[in-house]
Amino acid sequence: MRPDGSLLTEPGYNRETRLLLVEPPPMLPEAREHTRSQMDVLLKHELIAPYRPQASFGGYDRYAKADLDTFLANLRRYARAVVRPPKRAANIPDAARQACCSAAEVVRLILDDRIEVMRLRSVRGYMALHVNVRQLLDAVRGPETGLSVRRLARLMRTSDRVVEALIKHKHLASYTAPNPMNRCPQVLVSPAEIAKFEASFVSLHSLAKQLKRSPGRMRAELEAAKMKPAFNPAQVRARFYRRAAITAAGLSTPTSRQLWLP
Repeated sequence: MRPDGSLLTEPGYNRETRLLLVEPPPMLPEAREHTRSQMDVLLKHELIAPYRPQASFGGYDRYAKADLDTFLANLRRYARAVVRPPKRAANIPDAARQACCSAAEVVRLILDDRIEVMRLRSVRGYMALHVNVRQLLDAVRGPETGLSVRRLARLMRTSDRVVEALIKHKHLASYTAPNPMNRCPQVLVSPAEIAKFEASFVSLHSLAKQLKRSPGRMRAELEAAKMKPAFNPAQVRARFYRRAAITAAGLSTPTSRQLWLP
């Protein structure tokens, strides 16, 4: 709302309301675009709402300045005033980029008082707020339960290609989840699935090593016992055998290991 009582329209929000002010007008084009993108994020996640939505194509949403001031006051409620931010602090959009999360997530954490927030004395509005990036990373980081393809391959003493093939051909169940460090999607295998697989199957190389035989001799013994691989070796790029079948054929098989344990 302007001093004369009229409502702000969308093209004017980044110049005339204190919410997204970076520096006194006139603002640089880069700053205007930066604040516009932040406004879009806040709208998309319903952290702010237009006082009067656009009624027709080409129209503009209208915002009540009092509502935006209330929103900003809530953001600043727990903020500590500082002259300059610490090294591990960043403004909301920059902190979101460093943590690979949305600015909306940062705002919600601020409103819930779950991360440290600071307010620069020399800057007004939304862009004056800085958060502790280390705390933000801890807050948005996901659980580290499943094993990545690379880590599982290393623990199984095989290659990434073998693990990828086992997953591709549905011999190992997997799921996709954000990487706990950088939030990027990654394929994971749960500890329960690993335990199930290890209890049922053993690779030729693991079996040979555990029984102190060369892979060639181990394979010859298995073929002599008419033991066939559990999966197509051409598909999975390795030979895996069922532990139950090995035991039934009179060949001893070591107990499976809990690979996900350190």
